[in-house]
Amino acid sequence: EEHLAQACETLAEYLIQDDRNGVFRRLASRLRVDALKLHRLFELVPDEDPHPEREQARRTIGVLQSLRLALLQHMFLKAVSVPAFSRANDISRRDVLEMVFTLRIDEALAQMRRAFPASFPMTQDFAMEEGAEYPRAGSEGYDAIRRDFIDPIETSYALALRISTAIANQFGAHG
Repeated sequence: EEHLAQACETLAEYLIQDDRNGVFRRLASRLRVDALKLHRLFELVPDEDPHPEREQARRTIGVLQSLRLALLQHMFLKAVSVPAFSRANDISRRDVLEMVFTLRIDEALAQMRRAFPASFPMTQDFAMEEGAEYPRAGSEGYDAIRRDFIDPIETSYALALRISTAIANQFGAHG
């Protein structure tokens, strides 16, 4: 997947300096130990009448979680692929990436929209005697950045939130 190579490299370089990986690895190890202990306890409890939908619910949650992780990965790759922008109001590209990686997506999207505004004065707004050809189409410039990067992040985030709700509903976590 050559089209993802640069984004993957940028993401990997960013995460080298990030200690969250070690924190998550330690958390995963603790959860593994807890899971082993839990399964040992389950073996001691007789299960003469298992719930018929248990396996289907487990698989559904697994599929939903896989989709959610894929959407998060898609958001991360899109975020590191956004072109560099100048620092404004004490917000840098690195700050925006940090917002994305800590799942403060709404804040990151707002900052990206400020960095790449969709509406700005056009040549038709001014009385000019000479014609202008720049920008030629919406396929260039900030419109393309929004279409190719910012909008897909927003769509992925909305889907990830809906999937999170579906997982909670599957568990019966209402209210």
